[in-house]
Order: sequence, then structure tokens, then C-alpha cells
Amino acid sequence: WFKNNEFNLFSINHNSGYWAYLETKSADTVAIDTASATFTGAYTYYFDTTLASGHYTTTNVINNGQFSITITGLNDTVAGSAYAIIGAEEIALSRTGSTNSFTATISDYGLQSFSEGGIKDIKVRAVNGKGQAVSATAVAQIDYAKPTNANAVIDGGINIKLSADTNTTKKFYVFTDYIPELKSTRDADLTGSTPTAFEVASATTGTGDIATFNACSKYAYGVEKTLRIVAADGNIDSANLSDEKEIKYTPLLNGATILAHDPSGSDSKAQLGNVYSSSCSLATTQTSASQNSGVSIASLDSNKVFVARISFQAISGSSFNQSAAWTSNYEITSGAGAIVQIQSTPEYANKTFFVEYNGVIYKGAFPASQTVADASIGTPIVLTTFTSANTTLVP
Repeated sequence: WFKNNEFNLFSINHNSGYWAYLETKSADTVAIDTASATFTGAYTYYFDTTLASGHYTTTNVINNGQFSITITGLNDTVAGSAYAIIGAEEIALSRTGSTNSFTATISDYGLQSFSEGGIKDIKVRAVNGKGQAVSATAVAQIDYAKPTNANAVIDGGINIKLSADTNTTKKFYVFTDYIPELKSTRDADLTGSTPTAFEVASATTGTGDIATFNACSKYAYGVEKTLRIVAADGNIDSANLSDEKEIKYTPLLNGATILAHDPSGSDSKAQLGNVYSSSCSLATTQTSASQNSGVSIASLDSNKVFVARISFQAISGSSFNQSAAWTSNYEITSGAGAIVQIQSTPEYANKTFFVEYNGVIYKGAFPASQTVADASIGTPIVLTTFTSANTTLVP
């Protein structure tokens, strides 16, 4: 029987015999636990320095994103295999020890068809040693969509209100001057480039969510800042960022005194006004002559229409004295004629101030000497324009 059996497992013709031991194969069935699938993105960013269409381009690159899923029935560690599929490309899943947890690293650099834009589905395929194969579609999704650009509105020269056109935005980040590409540089930079994060008031109410940033109190008085603002759909370094919105901003109320003269009124000049704290909130309204800070302003508009306002940082102890004050005239362009007349005590020589006239803010400096002030009556000192998103001294 042994000799004639087609599937003979034994041979005794040559005085030898062989015995085969057959082990029962596991009856496990392959199963993909779709509910266990997770993807955690890790991002590298590239921030363009070329202004295009009012913004700077941000490129989001998923680098070393981590995918994890539970798959049972792959007890055959030799023949069993599992793959994550993105588009038409497969990534081998690695088993974590002897558990049923399988992971893969997903990076833009490692896949031909994986790049920024839209939602990416992750599929999974698994095969055990018995040849049983199963697959599951859309077990997880990768959000690779860039948020819409942030909207920035100056609120009374103090706050910057940030909003987005879609409710995917969860946070805003504001940088000064530039955005370092490296996370370590952003975290360690103490020169003003460290980001300030703002939670959106409610990310579930739809469009128009607003976060308010008190830019006036964050930066020094009178120093122009270039702010780069990005919207994010999560925490920076693990989320998509929008293109960069740039605005120029100069704090003009931080510890400042604001005087306003209306030429249609009965007063020939203004030497009393409002004093603001370092948080840019109103601290004092001057009501008596003894509270003046040694500066006055008068609008020279012959039509008595345009109010003239001046912002300056008061010098402690200064008090207006007509006999000691220097009187100076200022114009917008050379030869155009004076628009405002400013009086100041000598302590303010060469100090910076800002004037608002006819809806525009100009930058100037108090005269360096009595001689310079006297000369300006015939040849006014020219004020300079500057780029800033805040265009009023009215908070």
C-alpha cells in the first residue's frame, strides 16, 4: 500500500521509514479594525519671501506622519503582510512586536502622488499565511488642504481682529518680520519671531470666527512692525497653514498722549487730551491746565474742516509754558503750505511724534532747537508718510 500510494509518505524498500508531523493551522481570519485607525501628521513648512497677490505662499509638507491600525489574524509572521494604500501606492505596515498593532510612516517625499491639496483617503490591505486577503477603504483620512488666508482688520488702532472664511481654522499665528522654517528656531527665537497663538472663539459656528490680538501693547511705541499672519487648522507643526497675510502696524497709543484740535471750535489749539497706558487703554483724560504735558497742536485748515491730532510720549515733568515753548509749522509736501502748528517745550527736542490729518497719519519730530523751530514758520518742516494698517489716532 505504501509503495503504490500516490501520496506515499513512507519508504521501506530500502530499510528506512519517515514519519511526518502535521500541526493544525490556526483558524484565525484576517480582520481590519477600521475604528482603530489613526493618522497624526508632522509637518515641514516652506515660507516664500516673494509677495504675490497680496500674500506670501506657504507650502505644507507632511513629513514623517504616523499611521496606526489594528489587524487581527496575521499570526504567521513570515507569510502575513499588510499595506497602507494612498492613491495607487502601497506602504508596507510594520507590526509592533507581537501585538496586533501595525504602523507606517507616511511622508510627502516617499510617495510620488502624495502632495498638498484636499483630503487623502488611506486604504488597508492585509494577507495572512493561508492566502486569506481582506481590504478596507477610507479607514482614515489625511487632511492635506490649506486653510483660507486670514483676514486682518485694525480695530481702533489697538487690536487686530483676525478671522477666516471657513470654519476649518482653529488658530491664528502672528510672527514679526518673518517666519522661520525650522521649529527649533521659532521656539528659541527671542527677538520677536516667536509665534503668538490665538484660539478661534468657536470653530463650530461657521465662517467669521474672530480672534483678537492686542498688537498695540505687544510692540514698542512708534516702531513699525511687519506682521506675518497665518491661519492653521490645528497646532503649528502638526497642521496645515494658510498662505501668509502681511500687514504693517505701528503702535501709536502705547503709553502715549493724544491731543486733538478741531479748527471749527472756539479753541485756537489743543494742549489737553487723553493719556493711554502701556496696555493702550485710556488712563487719564486731562481736564485742567496743570495736567498739560508741554505740547500743543493747532489745525491750520483754512476751511476749518480737518481735525488735527498728535500722538507723542509725554516727558514726565514737562508742562506747557508759552514763553518757553518752541513754535513750529509742519507741511505734508515741500512748498504746499503748513497744515498744523505744534508748540513744544525744549525737553522734546528731536523726539518722534505722529500727526493725523485728513484721514492720514504722518510721522514727524519735534524741532532740535529754537532756531529750527523759528525757521519753520517761513519754511515748514515736512512730515513723512509711512506704511501702516492703522490709519487713525481715535481708539
